Amino acid sequence: EKWLQFSVKNSSDVLLKKYMYFSSLTGFIEVYEKEQEKLILKKTFGSSIPLLNQEHKSIYSITDFEVLPQQQKTLYFKITSRHNFNTSLFVGSLEEIKSKEAEVSLFYFVYLGGIIALVLYNLFIYVYLKENAYLRYCVFSASFMSTLSVVKGYADLFFANQFFSFSHYLMFFSSFSVLSASGFTYYFLEVYKK
Repeated sequence: EKWLQFSVKNSSDVLLKKYMYFSSLTGFIEVYEKEQEKLILKKTFGSSIPLLNQEHKSIYSITDFEVLPQQQKTLYFKITSRHNFNTSLFVGSLEEIKSKEAEVSLFYFVYLGGIIALVLYNLFIYVYLKENAYLRYCVFSASFMSTLSVVKGYADLFFANQFFSFSHYLMFFSSFSVLSASGFTYYFLEVYKK
């Protein structure tokens, strides 16, 4: 459990409404505000909340905040995560966040298309040659593709549900990736013959 403090001042004469997002897996984030010297829980968000239960359906953990004119607000974030919390915090409009998500998604989908093409190509070679190395390579590639999808939040977008978040199972996906990489390398390099 980690705590993060965020303060913002509205120097204008109009209500300031902004959105903030964290750029990686966050776990559960509870947002608190101080009222009469006590921290009061205002909302919960984060990558560990199933996508269909999130206020903003996104690969990012998004929340909004408002600051009254000529006021300052301090938010306190309590972060509970199973993962290493190494992230960046961005503040902007919802349109800016969606634009950033579209940029990141473009690269991801190009990568995903390339990996799917490699898997299918090697699968066809395996069917034709009956050489197990091609099948192992397919498993190896698909496992890394699935791990990246979980890390980046796309598995939750593809298989949206209201019961669980794939980020809870990152250890399983990453372990399977390492296992498949080890198996592929072991047989591809013919280590067993030495």
